Amino acid sequence: MEDEVASPIDIWDLNTFDPELIALLKANEALIRDYAEEETRILALDGQRPDPSMEWPPSNPHEGDYQRLEKLLADAMAQRSIRAFHYTRLTEAEIEKLRNEGIRLSTPEFLKERLAGQVAVDAFSDEIASRLYDLSPLQNGQLDCRSNRFWLSTLPMPVDDCGARKLLSHWGGEVVYMRLKDHDLVKQVQSIGESYVIEVCVPMSSTTRTYIAGLVVIGTFVRSLGLRPEHKSLEVYITSNLPPSAILKIHTEGDVLFRSLGRSYPASYRK
Repeated sequence: MEDEVASPIDIWDLNTFDPELIALLKANEALIRDYAEEETRILALDGQRPDPSMEWPPSNPHEGDYQRLEKLLADAMAQRSIRAFHYTRLTEAEIEKLRNEGIRLSTPEFLKERLAGQVAVDAFSDEIASRLYDLSPLQNGQLDCRSNRFWLSTLPMPVDDCGARKLLSHWGGEVVYMRLKDHDLVKQVQSIGESYVIEVCVPMSSTTRTYIAGLVVIGTFVRSLGLRPEHKSLEVYITSNLPPSAILKIHTEGDVLFRSLGRSYPASYRK
């Protein structure tokens, strides 16, 4: 991974799109509008088939051209970077390491390293570290869907959102707390570190979500036209480590911006 990453866009905010991306969308505005309006019409039928012999649900006559546009947007997004948000609970030492070394993917080896770090500072014992490791989803059927990934949300969530609150209140993330049922172990991981939201510049080439990101970009444009979008936001995961320069900001509890995340949006974002 290179030491520098390109300036990011917010895929939910049209005002952050670069001129080339805007030009591509505007050049296809008629198609996007026709497709979105037809999808809304089809949805409004609400399952009431007027003719038993009629195809159901009815196909959108603009589907073929729209799918070709989706492919163009996926290719365009593969060349861009987006801003995304990682909700987590970390110690000051881990934050310092993050600033100095960048973002590392979640792996069983990295989890062992993090647990050993907490044993070294007497946060918990070797025995508890072993129990947390053995109970991790990385050891219990979710290795393929969790290892070598680092998850982020492309839409900032309020820190008191249910999903965000769990991530912010448990050290180690889901690979530590997700399978915990022992109250004492839960309290143990809740007592470590502080809550942080990390803004990250994510090169889409480091993800597997360029196609879906393109759909969200189209949805943002559709929303700006006053129409109903199909795709609003997405979670994304990177598949390669990122350098320190990819970290845009680190918000912590007590900061004004920490509490304001996800509570206000630009006029171009219409829920």
